[in-house]
Amino acid sequence: MRPMPMLTRNQPILKLCKEHGPSGEHTLGVITRPDVAEAAKARNLVSVMQHEDKSFRFKYEWHVVRNRSSEPEEQSLSQDQRDDLEERFLNGHPWWKQVDSGSRGIEKLRERLRERLFNKAKRELPRLYSMLRDRLGPLEEQLAALGGDEMQEGRLQSMWDAAMNRLYNDARVHSRGKYVSNINDLAPKDDLHLRSRVVDQSEAFRDKLIADGRAWNTRIRPEPAGPDSDLVSVHKPNPPPVRTEKKTHDSLEAEVAEVTDMLKQSRGTELPGFFSPERISQLFWRMSKGWEAITKDHIEQIYLCCKLYFHDVTPEAFRHKARSMGKSGFSKARTIVERLVVPYVVPELDKCKRAALDELTELELDREDFLINADYRFLKDCRNHRESRGLVRGDELAADTGETYLSAMWSHYLIQRNIYIQNVLQQVIERHFLRNLAEILPRRLALNEIGH
Repeated sequence: MRPMPMLTRNQPILKLCKEHGPSGEHTLGVITRPDVAEAAKARNLVSVMQHEDKSFRFKYEWHVVRNRSSEPEEQSLSQDQRDDLEERFLNGHPWWKQVDSGSRGIEKLRERLRERLFNKAKRELPRLYSMLRDRLGPLEEQLAALGGDEMQEGRLQSMWDAAMNRLYNDARVHSRGKYVSNINDLAPKDDLHLRSRVVDQSEAFRDKLIADGRAWNTRIRPEPAGPDSDLVSVHKPNPPPVRTEKKTHDSLEAEVAEVTDMLKQSRGTELPGFFSPERISQLFWRMSKGWEAITKDHIEQIYLCCKLYFHDVTPEAFRHKARSMGKSGFSKARTIVERLVVPYVVPELDKCKRAALDELTELELDREDFLINADYRFLKDCRNHRESRGLVRGDELAADTGETYLSAMWSHYLIQRNIYIQNVLQQVIERHFLRNLAEILPRRLALNEIGH
């Protein structure tokens, strides 16, 4: 922040700003005393604020404020009066009024600084909180080991809090697939490898939806490469899932004839010889009807993975272990599963499952709404189909339209299926189960709430 008359002598300061904050993230230029600037200098300063001079350019917009003068009558003004005086000056000056209104005046400067402070806090506080949680656990264990028999109750509470902190940290890293040394001796297929089990289930869900999500096997166009081609899934369920037999028409002509009959039997307000493109939506809804049931089963499998995880990880976090400063943990760690996981954790997992099912309901509402497709692959498929058809006679119009609609539906189906799978994995599973899994643990739980 520099007075206006000295701005042109600020090169050393600007050099320091560039050297220690090249991104400009921590720099906000403020011009003061604009009321003493000559017209030519004011014009130059406005050009600085409008990024016309690269030497004075930062990440954030410059700001201009008018200071109190040394005149006695202005020194006696209240803050509100001073702000009004500043606003009238900046809004009425031929040059300063050209500056964006958000970069003029002390009130707007307060808002900008407040917004930057809060944004910085929102970014840094979660990282700081996580770092403190990581450091707190070992310190609590050391503190618990220092307690004597006369402080048994307090020592037990400290040991409990330390174990809860270990459980929180385990859940946080295991849900992200970071397996630290405390589970290195376990089999890779163990339920403690939570993210691995989730990835397994996600692959099984994807393969199931691709193989069994469609209502019938269409002959309009070959299925693109799937999990049974060279793009093989790493996870292979044992036993493999039972594949549902799908209706398959004897020929493309038979399939088109069925769609054509549907077009003829569902005419509405269209002119003679025309058919409603809404029938494409009906074909898509029929073809994708099985998605919801497959996804509900996937949600249930993820719920069970998380439930089994907490049943196994909790005893590990609370188990009696030798430490350099004494023993830490509980000899009856398995009992804690019944007193902590069952009454406190499982109900929170139930909430996660309900939220995931609610999210799935929103996806289903989207699927059953009118069709939206901005993918160039859809336009390409439609063009290829038109070019392969050629001209047809009037009496072939219905059959041609039926095949065209069938082709459009299948193209849309393949595109939407991929989007749907991704939405389920990210918006349903990741958002409502894995992203904040550790947060379902009770923050502070006294021993007397679960019994000794």
